[in-house]
Amino acid sequence: HRILWISDVHQYDISLSNLMVYWTLSGLMMSVINNWDLSLPENRSGSHEHTGMIPFMVMDLLTKKAIKGKVEQMYQYIAESFFWVQIFCLQYEDGKLLSKDRPLDYW
Repeated sequence: HRILWISDVHQYDISLSNLMVYWTLSGLMMSVINNWDLSLPENRSGSHEHTGMIPFMVMDLLTKKAIKGKVEQMYQYIAESFFWVQIFCLQYEDGKLLSKDRPLDYW
């Protein structure tokens, strides 16, 4: 993702449906973005749109100024969205919502 960002191809829609997780042979869990259909080079028309799922978007992109397209997208926003998806996933185990002892219940 970072390499494409540096190359001015930006994927703004970080959400559960756009992430894929897999285990490497050495036992590391890897997460990758798997949906690039709305991605455009930054210099193309329409590429400044702020797509994404609201629960995982940063607050800076939910302001009136951002909705009008007046907020510059930064890589830290994408990283923060990824962080929020990971926090959301802590509430689930084996694809099912935990009914008790959820990590965020104590937060």
